Amino acid sequence: MKSTQTRDADEGPGPRVRVGGPVAWTYVVTNTGDTPLSDVTVTDDVVAASAIDCGGGSNVVAGPLQPGESFTCTATGTAIAGPYENTGKVTGTGPGTVGVDGQQVPGAEVEDTNLSHYFGAEPRVGIVKSTNGRHVTEPAGLRVAPGSTVTWTYVVTNTGNTPLTAVTVTDDKVAAAEIDCGQGANVVDGPLAPGESFTCTATGVAGDGPYENTGTVAALGPETVAPDGSAEDGQGVGDEDRSYYLGQLKEPGQGEVARPRVTTRSSVAKAGPGALLRDEVTVSGLQTPYRGRATAALYGPYPSARAATCRSADLVGEVSFAPVNGTVTTPGVRASRPGYYTWVVRLTGDARHAAATHPCGLAAETTLIRKPAYGSPTVDTGFSGAAVSRAIAEALVGVLGRGPAADRPRRLRYPAIGASPQLQRVGIRDHAVEVPADVRKAGWLGASADPGDVIGHSVVVGHVSDRKDRPGAFSRLSRARKGQVVTVGQADGGVLRYRVVSSRTYLRSRPLPASLFATTGPHRLVLISCSHKVTRSNGRWHYTRNRVVIAEPIG
Repeated sequence: MKSTQTRDADEGPGPRVRVGGPVAWTYVVTNTGDTPLSDVTVTDDVVAASAIDCGGGSNVVAGPLQPGESFTCTATGTAIAGPYENTGKVTGTGPGTVGVDGQQVPGAEVEDTNLSHYFGAEPRVGIVKSTNGRHVTEPAGLRVAPGSTVTWTYVVTNTGNTPLTAVTVTDDKVAAAEIDCGQGANVVDGPLAPGESFTCTATGVAGDGPYENTGTVAALGPETVAPDGSAEDGQGVGDEDRSYYLGQLKEPGQGEVARPRVTTRSSVAKAGPGALLRDEVTVSGLQTPYRGRATAALYGPYPSARAATCRSADLVGEVSFAPVNGTVTTPGVRASRPGYYTWVVRLTGDARHAAATHPCGLAAETTLIRKPAYGSPTVDTGFSGAAVSRAIAEALVGVLGRGPAADRPRRLRYPAIGASPQLQRVGIRDHAVEVPADVRKAGWLGASADPGDVIGHSVVVGHVSDRKDRPGAFSRLSRARKGQVVTVGQADGGVLRYRVVSSRTYLRSRPLPASLFATTGPHRLVLISCSHKVTRSNGRWHYTRNRVVIAEPIG
């Protein structure tokens, strides 16, 4: 029996475990037969054998383990976000027997497995504060009349993966009693579900001159389970957002403050990786002189245009430009990875001008960076293929771009089918994928998306066997099942995790669907090999179908 945090978690989601905290697995092995067992070995499809301790630092108990006798093994790990599963396995060898011919028969090997789960709890909360309906991020970005009413709104969102309770909104300049999150209180008891939001409001009277205040949210995540099975207090989380206004509408001795208007358009709607993007900015309503600062910030990549949030964590680059009443083209920012990118232009306010900007994610401001479409190449993985020539590999890099070396995939691991091949970048020649000549390796198709991209399918191909019918990298791909976990190791040590969502076959006599090789749309990992072996009467054999396994990113 396998346990997680002392809990028998055969079915998900299992115990909640704090992300980044310790996870303890326990494997209780019992001889349920009527004969002694020897060489009793405990393994796990995710945990390394060297990390499992059954006593004396080894995952093997030599035995004999008598009928009804038990022993316990342990292993530890670090919790990751979201649902997690792994399977413990035990094998043992029974005693030898004597056959009817009087010859010694080796003992039979027996085995058992047990699945266990946990849910990696990652509580998070976000707050966006606005003044008079505008998200003002710079001093003097909003002018109001001194003595007028100022309304602050605080939009609070559960950005984590667990419910939140005791969600409390405060402000460093506004009394807690003046903040109303519903029913006159600044506290929402909850639970606030992941992705759920609520809005609080407060009002005040505008003063004269610059003003800033900061909204803060604090919340409590759910209890989690410690390695010894005890309850841990929920984790406290928080966020803050600052807002500004300037209590002044006229400059002394001057007329009304100008309110410039900004309209923009990205220099190109679609481009390839590594493109230098520029923004075409049209401004009207500027007075002379303008002493503010004009910037254009590029954010991305996003999986879709609608997913754009334009947060600082997504900033690719920011450039300054000199605005005029008319249209100017900004300096460029390079977009290296596939996905959707969007510009935000900001003009800060000065004594004669109100600040000006526009919403994030406008269609005219958005550019799709994608690798070129390459159709539906043939995938022949029943026999060894030709090696990728250096000239062709370099030509592919010239056309498709070369991602950062640290991001290139190095090894694919699929514990459920016992596959752990090294990855080799491969290309396409004569409409066919150049599968690695070394059948122990799998080939990542360089024309496809990089593992970890936000759009497009990352295609990995592997032989099912060699010309002598010895197992290849994907010899057991037919064992793929929905829900199994596949990982891709990066050169920098990072690991990308995927969960299988489908496994099906296609006739090799017909082209594979072009959708499997998409360079746009949701990111997926696509594994391809051959299946359905047919042996003729003369002993020759071949494969009649392609096996295709699709997995989606986890987290």
